[in-house]
Amino acid sequence: TDAEGYKGIFEQMAKTFGFKYVISTLRESLSATHNGWKAMIY
Repeated sequence: TDAEGYKGIFEQMAKTFGFKYVISTLRESLSATHNGWKAMIY
């Protein structure tokens, strides 16, 4: 996943809502029973 693609969205959320941090999780589906997880914080 390209984390840079989320930077603008996170910046807008922080500015609009006054958030100190913006946090998101991303799930990657490897199969029906296996998933990969990533987290991002701005």
